[in-house]
Amino acid sequence: MTGPAALGIILVLIIAVSVLVYVLLINRYRPTMPAPAVAGRDVYVSLTTIPSRLNDGLTARIQSLNLRGVRQIILNLPMTFGRTGEAYPPIPASLAALPYLVINRVPTDLGPITKLLPTLDMVGGNGAIITLDDDIGYDIDVIPTLIDQWRTRSESTRLNSSHLVISYA
Repeated sequence: MTGPAALGIILVLIIAVSVLVYVLLINRYRPTMPAPAVAGRDVYVSLTTIPSRLNDGLTARIQSLNLRGVRQIILNLPMTFGRTGEAYPPIPASLAALPYLVINRVPTDLGPITKLLPTLDMVGGNGAIITLDDDIGYDIDVIPTLIDQWRTRSESTRLNSSHLVISYA
């Protein structure tokens, strides 16, 4: 079988395997995920990037955010970019100099979920985690807004990405 039909089958298989890996990884970490209903937890912002974006405005994007209520930003950087095997360039001095930023070097690139899983290992159940995408320009107050929503509606709100608030009420 060749052509579009074979490509479609391959695509479906890739998606199915990706979903399976995602579910297995999430279930592995579920017991340590922070419970938003518990008050008094530290808030962490977590992200990852790709080699080409490390020197391309990442520092400015982080500096543009209002970090009110955030204990630390954790940047999870694999040793190599999983998709291409490309090594990450040296960390820019301007990025390394941010006092609230922790650069967490991780051995394996897990894809986009790298922004969350290594942070769960670091923080465990002792914090709430907001994930950011490094290629999106956020409103300056997105983080305080999410934290305020979490604190005022903790019974029914979970933070599920840096730009979504999903209510389960």
